[in-house]
This record gives sequence, structure tokens and C-alpha cells, in this order.
Amino acid sequence: MITLQFNFLIDDVMTDVTSAVLSDPTGTYGVKRDDNDAVVVADGTAMVRIDTGQYEYEMTEPVAGLTYTYYVEYVYAANTYRSSYTYVDATRVVSLSDMKMQLAVDGTDLDTYIGDLIDAATVYCEKATNLKFLTETCIDYLEAFPTEIRPTFSPLSSVTSVQYVDTAGATQTWAAAEYDVDTDPTPGRIKPAYGESYPSIRGQMQAITVTYVAGFGTSASDVPENLRQAVKILVTEWFYRRGEVTEDDLPAVPSAVKILLGLSKVYRL
Repeated sequence: MITLQFNFLIDDVMTDVTSAVLSDPTGTYGVKRDDNDAVVVADGTAMVRIDTGQYEYEMTEPVAGLTYTYYVEYVYAANTYRSSYTYVDATRVVSLSDMKMQLAVDGTDLDTYIGDLIDAATVYCEKATNLKFLTETCIDYLEAFPTEIRPTFSPLSSVTSVQYVDTAGATQTWAAAEYDVDTDPTPGRIKPAYGESYPSIRGQMQAITVTYVAGFGTSASDVPENLRQAVKILVTEWFYRRGEVTEDDLPAVPSAVKILLGLSKVYRL
């Protein structure tokens, strides 16, 4: 669910309107997808008053991570007005609307800040577990070929390419037919296929570049619940301690976060 909001103020005071509906100037849609102009909420759909001057509409999004356009047509003092809005739904392991519900935050003033906290907490949790929560293309750099390559992040979905600098200093792509990829264990493995061996490389930094795809899936629902809860708890800690913490007094990571992350942490040998 995502929540579309409309606030009406006069002289910085929240004020009720006579009515507030989702309606564009052409009377075609209430909310539309920007990628294909498909109507996802019908024209004339009423918004719900949740407090003085505050109105919202909860919409079940057809696809996560899209951008939507909507207009609010409202009546005040017998006059009709219309305001346009764009809603960007970033694909996150915890949605902005879910996080705001947990924080008991109304309105949109803190949306960007809360979104940044979700992103920062996700990065922390991913690095603490050696996991990628949502499917993402990753790159690892190696200086030499190990017995088997174990990508930094799990779960391994596929390998895009393995490139290396040969002894002459030229960048080459290792033929996919010459190596095997095992995505079943965690972490995944890459090693020469039967009868094959690693190519000869030049002795230099970042001589090998491994590009691969890791993650549980493209939707937040694909991510294990313990990991999603760890992100929520960490965001809550940071949100309610904002403005209190200095560089010499960084907040400790809550024990609950450590326990939840520990359930899924991947150890790379």
C-alpha cells in the first residue's frame, strides 16, 4: 500500500476544505502510472479526511518502484482549485509508507529524511550480513584467482562476466563455458569447469573483475522477515535519536538488530 496525501493550509494553519477528490484537468484519471499512462485510480475518487486540513488516499500499487501522477481537486470557500503531485515509490526493502506507519508519522514533510534513513539502514544491514536484500548487480575485484571464487554478497543469482588482465596487459573475458557457477550454497561459488584451469593473469591490483547478480528478489516480500525487521528497528533508533547524537556519542546498534541479522549472516571463508 502507498499513501497519497494532501494538506491544505491558510496562513500556515491547517484548514479543512469542502471536498478533496483525485481528478486531473481532463477528467480522465485520479492517479496514473508515468511509465505507460495507465489509470490506476479512477477520476473523481474521494480522499479521506484524517485530521484538520489533512486528506489521504491509500492505494494498492500495481507494481513496486513506479512513479505516479495525480491531481487533487478541492473546494474551499465555494471556489474550486486543483494541485498536481508526483509520487515516486522507490523500491526498498521497507517501503516508505510502512516505515511511516511504524514511526507514527503523518504528512510528507519528513518523507525524504525517512527514505534516506531506510537506505542507510539497508546498507548497514547488508554489509553486516554480506547479503544483498533486493536483486542488484555487484562487482568484486581480485588480485589473483583463489581455489574457488566466492562473491562478496549473497545469495548469488547469476554471474554476468569474469574479466581479467592477461600477461600482456590486455583485458580479456573468461569464456562462460570454461567455468562453473554454483548458486546453491551460501556463499555461491565460481571455479573452472572440469578439464579447465584459471587463465594466466598479470600481477597487478584489480587484475580480475567479477560481475554478478545477488539478492533475494525484486520485491520487498522476497526478503526474509528478520532482515526487514532489522532495518525497521535501526531506522526507528536513528529517527528518534536525531539531533541528540554527536560524533563522540554515536548510538549503539540495538541488540535486537544484531540478533536478527545474526540469523542470516553469511560467513565467507
